Amino acid sequence: MKSVFKKLLPCGAALLVGMSSASHGQLLNDVLLDPSITFNADGTTTFTAADGSLVVDASPLEYTDASGNIFPIFNFGSAVDIDINLSLATDCSLVSGGAGANDLVVQGDVIDPLTGAVLYAGTLLTAEVLEQGFDAATDSFDYRFAANGGTLVDAGVYSVGTALGLKLTAEGAGFAGDCSVDWNGEAKGVVSLRDEPAPPEKCFDVKKVYIEDSVAYRQCYGYGGNRGSKFKVVIAAECEDGFDPGNDLISLSLDGETIEFAPGAFSQDVDNLAKFRARISGRPSVSAVLDCAAGKFSVIANRADVSQINFDDGLDVGLVLGTWSKQMNVPLTALHVNNGYRLTWKYWNSDPADCSNPDYEPPACETNWESVKFKHVESGRYHTFDGGFGDTINVTDEYSDNDHATCSAAATIDSSCTTSVTCGDIIGGFKVIKIDHKNDSQSCDLRSHHDRYNDRWSWKRRRHW
Repeated sequence: MKSVFKKLLPCGAALLVGMSSASHGQLLNDVLLDPSITFNADGTTTFTAADGSLVVDASPLEYTDASGNIFPIFNFGSAVDIDINLSLATDCSLVSGGAGANDLVVQGDVIDPLTGAVLYAGTLLTAEVLEQGFDAATDSFDYRFAANGGTLVDAGVYSVGTALGLKLTAEGAGFAGDCSVDWNGEAKGVVSLRDEPAPPEKCFDVKKVYIEDSVAYRQCYGYGGNRGSKFKVVIAAECEDGFDPGNDLISLSLDGETIEFAPGAFSQDVDNLAKFRARISGRPSVSAVLDCAAGKFSVIANRADVSQINFDDGLDVGLVLGTWSKQMNVPLTALHVNNGYRLTWKYWNSDPADCSNPDYEPPACETNWESVKFKHVESGRYHTFDGGFGDTINVTDEYSDNDHATCSAAATIDSSCTTSVTCGDIIGGFKVIKIDHKNDSQSCDLRSHHDRYNDRWSWKRRRHW
């Protein structure tokens, strides 16, 4: 599945839903199912060009239940009538429903022919019109309605919002697709349950997972556990039409440990309206990027709780984006093992699903780096940048030299798409220690197991390169 946003909407924009009509000479051709109600050829279809009104007045004949049983419809105290009231444009396309409270009204008494009992009586069904198709060559119309009331709804045969289809033949109308003049014909057809195929599954796939376990580090080294575990998760995910990342709920769960981004947590990128960013401080400290055009969701969390993760039975990765949610179990493998302790875990999907929007043209590339870590040679301090940078990174450091004089260092590092900077390079006194590249094969990491978790003690070894 490819589509992300059929139309990319600015943050907070409303999704407009209105009437639509098939092109000239094109029917909707929906598949109709029982329960259904047929109406007769003695009815009338009348179009008045002056106000664009289309009025159908006919009589229901039979009701067919979901099992195919047929029941006649008579007047046993209720009027027997089908009324359709719509408004059309001069090209006969649908403008709106009619002036009445309901665009479709079906009345009558449904009778059990074996017992004579009245099964359903009165106003059987009311509905609002959604779409229209027509074929001028055969004087045929078909419609999509949404049920909104009636005794069939009250009885549970239909529900409010049930998708209905209606086929209408206006025999003798000869309207030729021209609604700039009056015309009229007969009316016969059927109103029925409309077969709506299940919507296609939203695109979802876990691309990569990295988890660093503070408990394992403490067991291995005897310290470090108080700094908290951390993880990074990258998911291929589709944003559905109408989804507003700035206001709709977004959450990520790992074996039940959930990070929830409340409405308003994500802000829109001014240069890429399909991209949204969020930051949450505290425990955990979280940065997240959702790119609806690229079909990608990434989360980096520090000082995170991974105590509920069961590393041996695969990781349940769940994602909620607005009104839909997905979950996938991925197998974790031990990436770094020391002294018998599995310190870090990883999942890497070599062929993740493509959830990108093929019609979207992304802005010019600024960087292929997802994060980068520098170490100032003199001070031994680390400087980490987790996304949010463009084609250059400015890094500074304040430190004391051997004579205890206060010094400062600054450097500008090329982080553009075409950069040749890699691990081991020293630029303005800053050594590149680690690069997380969008292409995993171009990532690099010079840190030892000890350095990976204990950056804050590295000043003691600042001259040991």
